[in-house]
Amino acid sequence: MIFVIAMKLIFSIVLLCLCKPLIGQNKIFSNKKKFYYSAIFIQNGDTITKEEIIIEPFNRPWIFQARVQKSMKYHYDFDTIGLKNFIHYRSGIQTSREVYFERHNKVMTTPHWLYSPKKEITGYKEDSTSRFYIHPPRRNHYSITQLAPHPQVYYTALRDTACYYNSSMIWGQYIFKHKINVKPYEGSEFKRDERMWDIYSESTSTEYKENTLRAVFSKEIGFLNLSYKFYNNTELYIRLVRIEEKIKRKEIKVIYQK
Repeated sequence: MIFVIAMKLIFSIVLLCLCKPLIGQNKIFSNKKKFYYSAIFIQNGDTITKEEIIIEPFNRPWIFQARVQKSMKYHYDFDTIGLKNFIHYRSGIQTSREVYFERHNKVMTTPHWLYSPKKEITGYKEDSTSRFYIHPPRRNHYSITQLAPHPQVYYTALRDTACYYNSSMIWGQYIFKHKINVKPYEGSEFKRDERMWDIYSESTSTEYKENTLRAVFSKEIGFLNLSYKFYNNTELYIRLVRIEEKIKRKEIKVIYQK
């Protein structure tokens, strides 16, 4: 028992040391906030699911990239009835889903190490002088987001004139080329006094064609809207509904309400 406690203490100290360069740079995310999003998933023009996604940021490092990313948790409220009509973009997984439903009369959900399918621990990066970046949701039907660019913005791109930057990412054996264009947001859907930004990004590959993400970004509260369109006539719309901040132990303040 003493050995186990000692190992946990050593591991915590190591993570704290790795995390040190990240401390004190957050403005949007903090471990006192919760971000509530609505999520609508559409295939071939039909609405498959209407769900809620909650993002809970932490200040501790993400174990897989402890030196550069902190941890965040996704909470999912899956519409298991609607998921019966969902078609996975990878035929092998779709076949497994159909076999599982036939045997168990319920939808197959994706398990995750140490956590239920309704929770997912992943990473984000927030540096007030560099960029704001989050891993998108990846459980079950949301796994298709790996075909599109990640939600991110480099603060050097937030200018009054349009600009763009390119990047590439290798996912398994596939190479995706990303192009991101940033310009001031000119819509009226989100009524805020601050300047907001319209981010349009596209991801192309030989196997999965073109997949796009349009996001509305605020330097004060993060991503207000994520609109995905995929090569197989799938759409995903994620919209910020509410942000809560813990003031005291039992006191919660709503700092944003759609």
